[in-house]
Amino acid sequence: MANNDYTTIDKINLDSSNQLEYQKVVINDKKVLGDIRTYVDSQDYTGYTKKGIQFTLKQLRDLEEITSNLKDIDEKEKSVKIDQINVSDSTTIVIQIQNNKYTNFKPLIDIRTHIDSENFTGFTKKGFRIPPDSLDEFNSKLNNLISEIENENNPPSESKEDSSMVSKLKKEMI
Repeated sequence: MANNDYTTIDKINLDSSNQLEYQKVVINDKKVLGDIRTYVDSQDYTGYTKKGIQFTLKQLRDLEEITSNLKDIDEKEKSVKIDQINVSDSTTIVIQIQNNKYTNFKPLIDIRTHIDSENFTGFTKKGFRIPPDSLDEFNSKLNNLISEIENENNPPSESKEDSSMVSKLKKEMI
């Protein structure tokens, strides 16, 4: 059974009852991923949704590059695919602008898993939407998450001075 350690790094308030949370996930004390998912606090439900996406460090960097280049989203823009991040042969994470009945005809940046397999082709429920006016904040928090994961993967090494001191102490003990 997997031993997963979740640490909330940052969050964005999307509206009065929804937050987008950025979490660092350490799986079995080895693999480190980023997890972005919605946290709901309403009368009916309080907790995380199952609709979040886990990203590798490379996928987070790709997402940051794509979303940091999104500018001036037209209010009248219809739904349009911006880019995608490959996860596997059959799975991609699609970044798109959605502006339809599901978004109350307001453009939102939709980041969602898409599967193309023999059994199913289409978007899954795993994903989240960001209002365009929250994009700068989204990218800032995304950079914080990337930094945390980089630090986890590359802990600060001891200085040469500390290293030589340890070597000297070991020699003295012999």
